[in-house]
Formats: sequence, structure tokens, C-alpha cells
Amino acid sequence: MMPMRDLLSGEDEWSQEFNNYNWKKYHSSWKPDTGYRSDALIGHLPLRTFGDGDYHSATMKLELHSEDMNKQCAQGLDVFYILIHSPAEWPDRSHPTLLASVNMISTISIKPYVVTTAEELIPWDPQIRHCYFQNERKLKFFKVYTKNNCILECRSFNILAQCGCVPFYYLRTKNTPVCGPAKMPCWVTASQTSSDACDCLPGCTEFFFKTSTMNAQLTESVKKENETDLAPSSVILSVYYQSKNFIGHNRIMTFTFGQFMGNVGGIMGLCLGFSFLSLVEIIYFLTLRPLVNFCNAKRKLKKVDPTRVLGEEPI
Repeated sequence: MMPMRDLLSGEDEWSQEFNNYNWKKYHSSWKPDTGYRSDALIGHLPLRTFGDGDYHSATMKLELHSEDMNKQCAQGLDVFYILIHSPAEWPDRSHPTLLASVNMISTISIKPYVVTTAEELIPWDPQIRHCYFQNERKLKFFKVYTKNNCILECRSFNILAQCGCVPFYYLRTKNTPVCGPAKMPCWVTASQTSSDACDCLPGCTEFFFKTSTMNAQLTESVKKENETDLAPSSVILSVYYQSKNFIGHNRIMTFTFGQFMGNVGGIMGLCLGFSFLSLVEIIYFLTLRPLVNFCNAKRKLKKVDPTRVLGEEPI
């Protein structure tokens, strides 16, 4: 994902804590709307691959230290939660979540879907095009706008307004109280309220991922080969793209008003033998023509015979 300093605005408590560590050495040359810059280095975040298939996969070893974890949080399971999300989004359980059990080899193949928006729709109102560009909707905690980031921030504000505190894993300002066990019913209820009032439209550039997984048990031979590196409760995780190609969707203006009128007229002419000239003629004969006839008839009634004015008898 993007480095903390490029994803978070610095208003939250976590950003201020991260600044005390070595996060400053990480750089990002990527934005959702424009992608990587031309001068982006290979080591810049988010990391990228240059091929597809298992040969170009990102492989990692995950170690589970059960003595440091709370069994209630994991519901008694010795598993890792793998979240699949855009690099521009803060990880949250609302994202697609996969489980990786310990002492297993897990392989995840990813197929991305990208939604973009044509530049000709930039002048349109966001409510009409149903999305926000990056410069149209500013968030307090995030530098990058996405729908999920917006909803996460809005829920944090709603919980704070209703409960007077925020759960420890939500973004918050430095002096915001953290909810304890006594406030749990309150913030659970507040977090489940609808996000319709948050005005969180989708971003005009969004990323979605379809995943498929394969799991296999770690055999004794594999454990012996990795005896120095593999902890007793470990997972070997491999992630790769299914293909170099992806499915893209682009929001565009289907047709202008003039094109719409032309299409309507063409369909009516094809199906009904009807044209807009015929429509004008119908309007004329139903409205203007009767009015003209009425005026002409009225004029004739008022016309005076000149012979009668001179007192002569007509021949």
C-alpha cells in the first residue's frame, strides 16, 4: 500500500506516531488517477510486479506468535487475516478478507478490475456522474479520496458524536478518548448505522480485485528444508496476478442531447414512418390552421358590399 505519509494527512494520532519511526524513508510515486510517475523507481511504494503467474509472485513467510495474541479477537483460530484492497485505501474488514491457517502453504491469485472516468465528465456535477475526482472531496484524515476511506472517517465521527469516544483501531485525533469495554455496545451500534448520510460517492478511479486461493499442508520435508527460517506456527503466502491484462470499465457520456433527439427521431421514423416535420404539420393542423380559418371566416362576415353603400341596386 502507499506509505503512511502519502496516504494519511497527518491530522490523526497514528500519523504523528509513525513520524517518530523510519517511515520517512519510504516514497510513493503512484496516485489512483494517474498511476506511477515516469520517474518512479522500482523500490517506491506500492511495490509492483513485472509479470504474471506464480513465477512473478510475491512470496512471504508469516509467523504467528500465539503468546502475544488475544484468542477472543481471532475467535480461537490460529489464522492470519489477508485483506485485499487498493493501495490508496486504509485496510479494513469491509474489504475482501481471506483466512490463511498456520502450517499451510497459501497461494492467492488476483484478477483486478479498474473503473475510470472520462475527462469530458469533469465539468459535470458529482451527483450526476455519481463519483468524485481527487480534488472534489477532501477528507480530514486521508490525502487520497476513496469511498471506503470516506466511510471509515465518517463512522469515526459518528461514533465520537454518539458515544463520546472512538475504538482503538479507528483513526482519531490525538486527544480523542478511546472507548473501553463499557462503551462497546454503544460504538458497535453506532458503527452499524447506514453510511448514506456520509455523502461518500465512489471515486472516479477505483480498483476491485477478484481472488482465488489454493491451500496445501506444510509437509515435514518442507519444514526440514526451512528449519532455520520457519517458525512452528508459520504460513508461506504467495500472491500473484492471474494475467497481465485486466478488465477495465470507463464512465463516459453516452450521447449528447442533440444525439439523443436524433436517435429518437430516427427510431420513430424507422418504426412509425414518423419525422419531426410530420410533428410540426400535426401541430399546425391542430392549432394554427383552425385559428387561421376562424379569423378568415370572421373577416368575411365583416366585409361590406360597395354598391349598397352608394344606394344603387345590384344588377
